[in-house]
Amino acid sequence: MAKVPTSRKATAATPAPTSTTPAAPAKKTMSSEIASATPKTKSPVKPAATTGDAKTKPTAKAKAAKTAEGTIEERWGKDLTGSGWTAIPNALFVYSQDLGLTSLDIVIILHLAKFWWRKGNDPHPSKKTLAAMIGVNPRTIQRAIAKLEDKQYIKRTERKSASHGGNTSNSYSFTGLIKAAKPFAKKLRDARDEKAAEYEATSVKPATKSAR
Repeated sequence: MAKVPTSRKATAATPAPTSTTPAAPAKKTMSSEIASATPKTKSPVKPAATTGDAKTKPTAKAKAAKTAEGTIEERWGKDLTGSGWTAIPNALFVYSQDLGLTSLDIVIILHLAKFWWRKGNDPHPSKKTLAAMIGVNPRTIQRAIAKLEDKQYIKRTERKSASHGGNTSNSYSFTGLIKAAKPFAKKLRDARDEKAAEYEATSVKPATKSAR
């Protein structure tokens, strides 16, 4: 019986069929998905701190107050200035007779101004407190303040106690006195400016060297 010839081994490898299915996309990790989904925003600009240890530029008003305190300290000394000081316009002293202010009036105004720490917060010491500091009877303080009210230099306002609702010490406004003293304050300023102009005109200025 004749033998059936066996097929020879192929010399060339049969190429694998090309797949038409697209490759699967790479899996995203959870962190990458969150990162891509989160919109990119600019980091907010932090506002400059205004309190705490932050360094802020002093205002012109603060600089003026510090300068005034430094000048007073040079004259009166650190110990006295450090205990506090009171600012009173010179017009009230220089023109006290023109304003019809007695010595007691000036002293009362001076002590009231001691309790006037800022605008909008009228001083309100009791008559007993003023009398003790000045060394007179409270009745004397009451009569003097009544006369200042008659001249419309001081306006008295009654105050109620927040705890028991009864009357407490009155507050005092200087609005009328400020208005009455303004013309005299202008006289002082004009006189000061006139003296400064006279000094400037009569003072000998050093000769300037001519440029070579």
